Amino acid sequence: MLDFHAAGDRAVRYAVKTGHMPNVHLVHTRQQSEGYEPCFGRPVERCSRAQCRWFHECMALCDFDPASCSHAEIVCEAVAVQREAGSLHCPEPPMRTAATATSE
Repeated sequence: MLDFHAAGDRAVRYAVKTGHMPNVHLVHTRQQSEGYEPCFGRPVERCSRAQCRWFHECMALCDFDPASCSHAEIVCEAVAVQREAGSLHCPEPPMRTAATATSE
């Protein structure tokens, strides 16, 4: 079974590829409060708990190949989300002028 950090990383990569971000931490909390092992998104092979309310979403997440999503895609998606939220404040690159173009 994957550790919690690896499950969260898998969920982020899944979200970049599919546009759907499963709330891994919320599901783990619910599982624990209901007396179950917090296993959502952590199995490395097929799960036998078909009666679980998160079974289908969990198996979709577990069947996802995290290697299919590059680090660059994750960074680009994170930057886009931060820009949309207005929380990314990057200075604009300086304008190129004729004087700077000739000095390069």
